[in-house]
Amino acid sequence: MKKTITLNFDPATGQITDANGTFIGTNSIAVPVEPETGVSIDKICKLRNAGFTAEEIIELHRKEVI
Repeated sequence: MKKTITLNFDPATGQITDANGTFIGTNSIAVPVEPETGVSIDKICKLRNAGFTAEEIIELHRKEVI
């Protein structure tokens, strides 16, 4: 299963570290991935097609599940 993780990247040195500061490697051409903001229409449609009600979808969003 593919999983997205967050690493720290210092563009001045190219160093990549994890949340504990453990050195992962270097990369001079790393491009940051901007985090998604909000919920995409596609995700809402998929939840609705799966049988979730509007109230359930709103509650999932409030609990930051989606």
